[in-house]
Amino acid sequence: MHTFFFIYFLPVMSFLSVLYALARVRRLDKLTRSVGYEDVVDLQGDVSALKTQLRKVNSRISGFHEPKHDSVEEAKQILQNLNGVQPAQPQRSIGG
Repeated sequence: MHTFFFIYFLPVMSFLSVLYALARVRRLDKLTRSVGYEDVVDLQGDVSALKTQLRKVNSRISGFHEPKHDSVEEAKQILQNLNGVQPAQPQRSIGG
């Protein structure tokens, strides 16, 4: 009984899978029959524009985490440049 099942089941399944693959190829052929060279070029241009925009967005996002200048060092330079005035040192009172 089992051999009878395998003898007929496997060829039938392989035949059905070949028919399914053939149907998919025919469907793809019908869908792409009207596509021309100009359509492919337009799609390629759109993809390259999207890549450029994505690259710009990624560079902006990565730039948010890296400061372009050191704010502490900049504040120290501003204080030193103010008319040559050094920051006032607190005076300690001596005595009692």
